[in-house]
Amino acid sequence: MATRPTPKKSSFGGTHSIEHAQDVPSTPLVAAQPNGSVVAVTEPTASAEPLAPAKTRRKPGPVPGGRVKKKAAVWADEEVIERIRGAWFHTPTTSAEREASFSDFLLQAALVRTAEREQKYNQGKEFPPAPAGSIGVGRKS
Repeated sequence: MATRPTPKKSSFGGTHSIEHAQDVPSTPLVAAQPNGSVVAVTEPTASAEPLAPAKTRRKPGPVPGGRVKKKAAVWADEEVIERIRGAWFHTPTTSAEREASFSDFLLQAALVRTAEREQKYNQGKEFPPAPAGSIGVGRKS
């Protein structure tokens, strides 16, 4: 039976940044004294400044009125998305039709279609809400 070849050794193999730091003598640190003399320090002293906490991504909170905003996505061909984006982008900012953001534009368009369907299929009343996860995901070709 043939033996397996020996794996190649990396120049970094077997080293660990913490373990390595303990094995290698460090250069002495120096600290200036108030009287102007310099003293060798064997270990670094703790900084007087506390470390800044790591930044975390904020979750969207409630908006005025106690409502919580949620995100919904739409999938379409790139050309269709660009056409929709262009319709909002090229509407003059001085026009009364121009929404404050692209998100507002999409929301208003969806609300128009929603009102049409409520009128046609539910005697103009709002449909019962459909919570997130209640609608199947994926293509429905």
